[in-house]
Amino acid sequence: MDVNDDAFFLNARVVLGFFASRLAPTEGELI
Repeated sequence: MDVNDDAFFLNARVVLGFFASRLAPTEGELI
C-alpha cells in the first residue's frame, strides 16, 4: 500500500507541477 500511495502522490505532484508550469511558468519553477 505504501508503495502505491507514494507512486500516486508522485504522479499527482508531477501532474500538478506540469499544469502549474503551463499556467504560471514562474510558479512552476518553484515547485
